[in-house]
Amino acid sequence: VWGAMIGPGGRWVWTLLCLGSAQIYRFTDVAVAKNHTLHALYTYYVFSTDDAPRTEGDQVSAFVRFSKLQAHSADPSQPDGSLIGYNGLQVLLIPWQEFWTVIDPVNFCCDEAAVAVGNCTAEEVGQFMIMRGQHPTLYKRTVKFRAEGEQATSRSVVIPDTGVYLLLLSNCGNFEQATMTGTVVVKNPHGFLPGNEYAKLPFFLYLSVAYVVLGLVWFSWSVRWWTELFAIQHCIAVVILLGLIESTCSYALYKDWNAEGERGLFLFGCSILFAVAKRIFSYMLVLVASLGWGVTKPHLERSTILKIEAICFVYIVLDSIKDFVSAFRQSHAVPGLLWFLAVLPVSLLNGGIFFWTFTALANLMDTLEQRRQTAKLELFRRLWRVLAISLATAGLSMVYQIVVDNRDHGLGNWTTAWVAVDGVPHVLFFWCTGCDDVSLEAQCQ
Repeated sequence: VWGAMIGPGGRWVWTLLCLGSAQIYRFTDVAVAKNHTLHALYTYYVFSTDDAPRTEGDQVSAFVRFSKLQAHSADPSQPDGSLIGYNGLQVLLIPWQEFWTVIDPVNFCCDEAAVAVGNCTAEEVGQFMIMRGQHPTLYKRTVKFRAEGEQATSRSVVIPDTGVYLLLLSNCGNFEQATMTGTVVVKNPHGFLPGNEYAKLPFFLYLSVAYVVLGLVWFSWSVRWWTELFAIQHCIAVVILLGLIESTCSYALYKDWNAEGERGLFLFGCSILFAVAKRIFSYMLVLVASLGWGVTKPHLERSTILKIEAICFVYIVLDSIKDFVSAFRQSHAVPGLLWFLAVLPVSLLNGGIFFWTFTALANLMDTLEQRRQTAKLELFRRLWRVLAISLATAGLSMVYQIVVDNRDHGLGNWTTAWVAVDGVPHVLFFWCTGCDDVSLEAQCQ
């Protein structure tokens, strides 16, 4: 998890602690925080009962459950039994909007000086404290060392308000040679799926149905006009199939996540794999068509094929990294610079592919016009218009993500942030594929 560590001097250090991927955050022999530090571990997106899109079974309210949290000494000279009274290690859940107003980044641990000015009580010395006079919505659990054979207990608390909640780990004591076990579970009224991800569940279901319909339409038109098809148009069926598999895998991923509480690695990997495959296959398909393959040339030059193969390899690597970072961006507070570095290379590569495609397409249309092949010329003019509209829309979506959404990691508009990241690109791609269907029917008629 990308987390923030606040030291006594207010110094922030971004550190990769572990890869959590669910509403169930597991501490599996995790090293505790350093003395007098505060770590931001994870971000939960919660709907209240009134705001929830639906409820799951008998559950009517969101809740957080601190389950069997326990500390274990790693210092042989100080076994667990000798640290039973240690209260400095705490796990906290706090609303994101209240974080900076209730926590002093310099003094967040209660000590004698804080007691003297009334910021905390003598019983709270060595524990996490909030700023004086503040009364935040704070869910707190002290992680205790326990005697041999004693089991940690669990505690559940209802979360009544919609919002973004930060999971924090503090160590305000003087002992750090220890590990932690246990889990922190947050469940929404609709299930385990984070609130910012829930809208994708019905979205990918409808998108899967739409791809099935599009596939049937494409198949019927292909059978009807089989003798009129270009060689390249047979490949469009592969694009539709990849889109269907990707959307189906994504729906299965979110459905399983909502029920089980953890993002399935297999489905997650499949959704990224087929998303990247769909994009690069479709981009290269349009590129080779613009270069004249199957239209004015039976084959492309060997040097051109090598360039395309190199682009495919680089694109698969860069786009997979971008998709992976984007998937964890909101829940793990990925720094803006890291996200920008993940998005920028593939964006530049996309720009290069589109530039090559438009240049080749302009040359192809000139060739078709000189040969007076009006049917093919009209087809590629439509393709040029579709690409222009797609590029403009994708550009606006990217600007929104970089300039607007990146200012607060998407936390300010978390319920709708998915539209620019996932909704617009998928709808745009589906629209472009549908335009190919319409172009086929228009050409053959």
